[in-house]
Amino acid sequence: MAALMPSRRYRQEYYNKYLSVRGDQKGLELKDYREDADLFKAHLRNWLPPDRNTSVLDMGCGDGKFLFTLEQMGYTDTTGVDLSPEQIAQARQWCPGARIIQGEVREFLQENPEKFGLITGFDIIEHFGKDELLHLLSLIRGSLKSGGRVIFQTPNAVSPWAGTVSYGDFTHEWFFTPGGLSNILYLQGFTKFEARA
Repeated sequence: MAALMPSRRYRQEYYNKYLSVRGDQKGLELKDYREDADLFKAHLRNWLPPDRNTSVLDMGCGDGKFLFTLEQMGYTDTTGVDLSPEQIAQARQWCPGARIIQGEVREFLQENPEKFGLITGFDIIEHFGKDELLHLLSLIRGSLKSGGRVIFQTPNAVSPWAGTVSYGDFTHEWFFTPGGLSNILYLQGFTKFEARA
């Protein structure tokens, strides 16, 4: 078992009150979860496993909107991990069928080798420094079953709004172009990269 790289100290302080600090208390009603589910379904078309019994891990699950989507679609084995107690409380409220864990995703990955057919990370990889990200990707590969897949959503560094998004969250570390991200994924042994705007 490899040692985990230390987390930056400011993260936990910020994540403890992530919704409060960011003023993100809006959008946490059933209609908002349903609207986001429709967006996820459209944007992720053909990327989700057809087998609804596939084990799915949502890293940095936040308030659980993607887990909610999976439950609505009939997926039966879903897990979400997040550091933020405020967001975990929301995820537990709206995703009763999911396993919701408050904790460090890297520790969770390390403890669950070859377990998941799908691992997702919506707006999480930009919160890691370069060395941390390479380590995270290695842990993700170790937690995937053979033939498993990964889906990331992250701000696009070539967008004209990249600066606004980048500096809008104190915990952002790095942004990616599609080509730059594909290079890192290939370096870590991932294949068949596809990007969508």
